[in-house]
Amino acid sequence: MTRDRMMRIAAGWIAIWLILSTFCLYGQAFAARVPPPRRARLIARASPEEPYSAGYYPWPKNSEKQKTEWDTLHLRNEDKVSGTIERIAEGVAVLRSEFLAEPMRIPLKNVHEIGFKDRVEESSRRQAKVIFANGDSLSVDVTGYDGERLTVTTDFDPERRIGREYVSGIIFERDARVVYRADFEDGNSAGFKSTSGEWTASRGTFGPSEETEWTGAHLRLRQEGHVRYRWTQSEEDNRGTEAWLSFFARHFDHYAPGEAYQVRSSPFSVTLYRTIQNNAQHVATFGLSERKSTRRFEVEHDSRTGLFRLKVDGEELTAGVFASPIPRGEYVVLGAQAKHRFDDIVIEQVSEAVLPEEGDAADLKDCVLLTNGDRLSGKVIALSEGKARIETGYSGGTTEMPVTEISAVRFGGSVETETAELPVVLFRNGDRLSAEVVGYALPDPVAQASRLQTRMAGSLRVKSLCLGELELDVKSVSSVDFGGEEENAAPFPGSWEPEAGDS
Repeated sequence: MTRDRMMRIAAGWIAIWLILSTFCLYGQAFAARVPPPRRARLIARASPEEPYSAGYYPWPKNSEKQKTEWDTLHLRNEDKVSGTIERIAEGVAVLRSEFLAEPMRIPLKNVHEIGFKDRVEESSRRQAKVIFANGDSLSVDVTGYDGERLTVTTDFDPERRIGREYVSGIIFERDARVVYRADFEDGNSAGFKSTSGEWTASRGTFGPSEETEWTGAHLRLRQEGHVRYRWTQSEEDNRGTEAWLSFFARHFDHYAPGEAYQVRSSPFSVTLYRTIQNNAQHVATFGLSERKSTRRFEVEHDSRTGLFRLKVDGEELTAGVFASPIPRGEYVVLGAQAKHRFDDIVIEQVSEAVLPEEGDAADLKDCVLLTNGDRLSGKVIALSEGKARIETGYSGGTTEMPVTEISAVRFGGSVETETAELPVVLFRNGDRLSAEVVGYALPDPVAQASRLQTRMAGSLRVKSLCLGELELDVKSVSSVDFGGEEENAAPFPGSWEPEAGDS
């Protein structure tokens, strides 16, 4: 074999090797970019016997609120139509979409849920929350009570009277109690301990002292009830790395916190995780409009109800209710990749107020729970001018006290109304109201320009058994859940099932 022939053969083999290597590299890159086939929707709720089964998505659809630009109709056959709801009348919703030639008319009997697009809401903080006998709740200012009717002011009505028989009780809102605060100005780590790597407090911030990857610190703190977490987070070298805060963690390890909720952030996004036995379940990811080296975070979570809210730089990114809240732990865990710093960490207990326990069904006495833990039973005669009058039956008359000293009132003898078949209106502040949807209409620009109509984003008219007919500004409403069973969607071909933790 000549030398030239050997060189040609060698060159041919090298060319074949280069071609195969190129195909392999491009094939791997393409496979990494293409997600595996998946179902159109994962299971929204799991059975109580198997709460964390494979494919369980922990953020139920009918309580989900993510940033949306369009109104959405979720149908009972699992179809979804997005656009602008022009009106609802006579049991039919009319929706206009840029993708449809004509507006679509859909009977409400085919609708499982209506989700309204995000709007700027500047609702005022109310004095109290009325709890109805059927489980509904409404934020109000209590302006009076005469023993028979409760008079309140709401965001949508300056005066509304509610019969005593419909009300289970009133929970009065109180200022949050700070249970932990750290600004790290004195160079003290304020109770945080390094888990891996070395974390120190310097220049009024707290974080890794060296340029190391994936380090953590933890704080042991009792976290119960309704808790709010606020902190500032910054990245010194602006590399685009990640940092996170876990709360209600069962363990202090930032790699394996056990059961915990985790907020993980990068310069362009924020991701919410829930870990079950160290298996991180992706809940939602939110894109951030601009890159910043410093951001302010706020997380609010109620371990009793599962209510969850997340804000970044004052903007609410999501709010909802977890179907199966995790067991709460006692650690707050910080984690960082590269040189992230934390500052101004504040943890507050929003309110521990709950309705006093209900006594014997035959007992028609009212019950008043005071802020110092004392309890009085008898009959609430009046609430007016910032004072409450209570007839106890054992104090020789009536007792008068400031409403500011009252944590909650439970009324005896309330009647639970039959609302199981009614839709549920879910408000953006966490309130809920069972009511029939009477109609919906967009505002009239001509009437608003001439100030004949108040500036509403849209008028949702409902009829409640307890409150009568109401006109709600849709910017305060997140969705309407019509309940009932959804129809089974047509199965996908094949037998692929999502793996545990897949979202």
